[in-house]
Amino acid sequence: MVRYSKLNTIYTDYKSDPSKYSIHQDYRIALSRNFITLVVTTFIGNNEMESRLINYDLDGNLIANLKISYDKIGKDKSKRTSSLKGNIITIIDSTYHDSVSKISSTYQIMQDGKIIKTTDEY
Repeated sequence: MVRYSKLNTIYTDYKSDPSKYSIHQDYRIALSRNFITLVVTTFIGNNEMESRLINYDLDGNLIANLKISYDKIGKDKSKRTSSLKGNIITIIDSTYHDSVSKISSTYQIMQDGKIIKTTDEY
């Protein structure tokens, strides 16, 4: 398990129902010497899967996290994909119901590890 978890602050119902989550550390990204960045994939129940980019300080304290991918199967399908270039993350959220809708958002990873949203395009 990830040493730098703090999962109860990311998934607020984790302590009450940990069996709902299957969490896997995928990889570490070297973005900075000032903080640690992990990408973690979580299977939630039977129909959802997401990946999160999580920044921790060097003592293992959570700085910020962002859902960078998501897939849900069911009546209403939704999907999130992302790309990372340097310290810029571009995310595309797609929803499939009667029609397809997409939103593109851009985030910036700051020098202190915090993540801020910079744009939304509909």
